[in-house]
Amino acid sequence: MVNYVEVSATALFIFEYFLTLDDEIKFIWGAQWGIAKSLFVLARYIPFLSLPLAMYYFLGTHVDPDACNPIVETVTTLYVLGIVFSECIFSLRVYAIWNRSKYIGILLIAIITGGIVSLAVILSLFFPTAHFVTPPLPTISGCYKVTGSKVILGAFVVIMVSEAVILFLTAYRAHRHIGPIQSPLFINLVRSGVFYCLVMFLFSLSNVLVIFILPLQYSQLLETFQAVLHAVLATRMQLHLRKVDNMYLMRTSVTVPLSSICYVTRDLPATPM
Repeated sequence: MVNYVEVSATALFIFEYFLTLDDEIKFIWGAQWGIAKSLFVLARYIPFLSLPLAMYYFLGTHVDPDACNPIVETVTTLYVLGIVFSECIFSLRVYAIWNRSKYIGILLIAIITGGIVSLAVILSLFFPTAHFVTPPLPTISGCYKVTGSKVILGAFVVIMVSEAVILFLTAYRAHRHIGPIQSPLFINLVRSGVFYCLVMFLFSLSNVLVIFILPLQYSQLLETFQAVLHAVLATRMQLHLRKVDNMYLMRTSVTVPLSSICYVTRDLPATPM
């Protein structure tokens, strides 16, 4: 079952990559390098490093148990990096829709920094507890794990906290500070942001439940899927933003960058970003 899920997650990533490659070439490749483009490239292409290793970890034949620890450490680290870069993309979106508020910026930086430190500590505690042996049956593929601390579920709790904050800030902004006139960019920012963050939060919660409730053999059931979904949703949102901005430019011959969007609140006058 775990192997099937891993293969399906890899297939989803490959399908999504080629589905959106034309948009990436059109809207990303020619853009100037900056924080947003750098985060996009990192979130988009880290799975090309992690997924082949993950497939070997799960599906490889006659895998040396001594090689499993370096593989799982590399794959898990790449998963975490990809998720962090994806969270940074969503944090930039939250920062934009909150009119670049310095308080929101400080909050997001604190959450990301604290999350990175917490994840590093949790992984350093988890990796020494993972132990692999030769599979008891020749039909069992990949690395056969016999021990592994449940401290790893703390990593998903940390990710859940970050996603919950991002989800709350996005939903609150949408509920309290959207007026009757909304730009296409803002609609894309808020609607896709709320939905995507909710999906990622639910996957983090599912991973916690899987690790906490199910036997050790199922502990990695949804890890790859979560890493893939973070990459897919974060990069898809960024591509949608570029596409909406380009369509608006074609209709009006005027560029409307995110920094110039105005939000009309229900209680306050319009505040320029």
